[in-house]
Amino acid sequence: MNTELAGKTLGIVGVGNVGRRVARFAGAIGMRVLGYDKYVPADEVRRRGAEPVGSLDELLPQVDVLTCHTPLTPETHHMIDERALARMKPGAILINTSRGPVHSERAVFEALVRSGLAAAGLDVFEQEPSPVDNPLFNLDNVVCSGHVAGVTLEANREASLQVTAEILRVLRGERPKDLANPDVWPRPAQQPLSRPDGGAALRRRRPAGDARRPAGAPRPHALAGRGRGRRLGLRHEPRLPPGRRRVLAHAVRLAELRSAR
Repeated sequence: MNTELAGKTLGIVGVGNVGRRVARFAGAIGMRVLGYDKYVPADEVRRRGAEPVGSLDELLPQVDVLTCHTPLTPETHHMIDERALARMKPGAILINTSRGPVHSERAVFEALVRSGLAAAGLDVFEQEPSPVDNPLFNLDNVVCSGHVAGVTLEANREASLQVTAEILRVLRGERPKDLANPDVWPRPAQQPLSRPDGGAALRRRRPAGDARRPAGAPRPHALAGRGRGRRLGLRHEPRLPPGRRRVLAHAVRLAELRSAR
């Protein structure tokens, strides 16, 4: 007999970019959404659509469905282990679509077979590709899939736009939005490079044909630099296939138009 998700409690471990979207979807179908993320302030967890919970131990006994959306770090390795699974209520469901070693496969198997865990949904495994004799594959209460939910035309387009928009920000001297190492910003003032001869030696060494557009090459897509009167150009790269050049040029243009809105 099937059961409905409306009215059930969803526990989200990791309320980041993915977790917050799961919270929105779950709230839309009437689930109570709890969130645990020690690196996100409680007020921000609420803004992302979940009721904050102070610890994993506090979260586990309350949920009907537990879903993991954390990176793999020494702290999260085997975070869902035998002890954690034992704290979940009988009939609960585990979902892990983050990284395989976040859960212990042996502990999950034992909980599904001998304890009260009702089912598991997994698209990540401790060893990838997972061996064909993985005992989890023999259980009727396990749903497995490839880790490909984000491999779509829309996601690829969005990734291209995000990357090119970040490139344009850096070229304009602006701070990137997604900076992995924020300690490097703000950058020290950089002086333009100069040569005693004014660059004449460099100009003499440059082959005469370099300044010309190769036959059949796409025209540079010049982009206006915001507030500086400069223009950014996409240089021709002979080793890049023509189709890729066109895609990159369009992505740069779309990213510039989006950032100018």
